[in-house]
Amino acid sequence: MKLAFKIADPSNWIEREIAKKDPPYKHSHVELVFSDGSCFSSRAYASSTDNHKQNGTSFDRQEFPPDRWDVVEIPLSPEDEKTVLDWCEENDGEFYDFDGVLAFKLFVFHEDPNKWFCSEICTVALQHVNLFNDLIPSKTSPDLLFTHATAKFP
Repeated sequence: MKLAFKIADPSNWIEREIAKKDPPYKHSHVELVFSDGSCFSSRAYASSTDNHKQNGTSFDRQEFPPDRWDVVEIPLSPEDEKTVLDWCEENDGEFYDFDGVLAFKLFVFHEDPNKWFCSEICTVALQHVNLFNDLIPSKTSPDLLFTHATAKFP
């Protein structure tokens, strides 16, 4: 299993705004990548293979070119990966948490149990196999998760 972190694209105004945080964010998005190549995350847009045709949590398949993505290998047993996959399948089709992302820019606390942003849902999924339990998912940015993932799995 892997975590794929999208490097913020300065030509994309949304990603440029996300990256303006102090200190600046390097990553604008994160995906869980399963060993079969499927990806799961919460996206602000409907993915190309999204059966729900809405923004929010969904499975997808995509490439991760190294000039646009930082990928971290997360060594899980097949049983632990199945636990994460099962949890993701149970939460497929939930809505995207636009307010939660906005809260990062405004430095306010926000939590909606019925909506998810990318790093929040990836953190919660991995906490089901006792990873990153020291993180508060609703306060976890892609960069914070990247920092923890690369420290634990260099």
